[in-house]
Amino acid sequence: MPTEVEILGYKAMIKSVFGQAKEDQLFSQRKEDQLAVWIHFDEPVDGIISFPVLIPAKKYADREEFLYNVRKRGEKALGRMLMSQALERKERKDKAERKAAVDALAAQAEKLIE
Repeated sequence: MPTEVEILGYKAMIKSVFGQAKEDQLFSQRKEDQLAVWIHFDEPVDGIISFPVLIPAKKYADREEFLYNVRKRGEKALGRMLMSQALERKERKDKAERKAAVDALAAQAEKLIE
């Protein structure tokens, strides 16, 4: 049964955990084994439905230690994703505003040659 967890105030569920041996990580620079913990939100968070959190592969003392690690890594990962998306939106907005300003200048120049 999935376990409920809160990430940055958003309700989510831990749906699955997969082991990743360091030998299996072709494109990673990590040197240790990891657990990939998949977090799924009840409702999309700024378009994000789910993502994996990588935590150290070790025997956790108890459920609380495991969930603490998942929450902390999940908060960092989600925070980075949300910040990245906000920056991308700002860049798109700035680009659209610059384009509109250049188009307005082009329209003014067009009138000069009529």
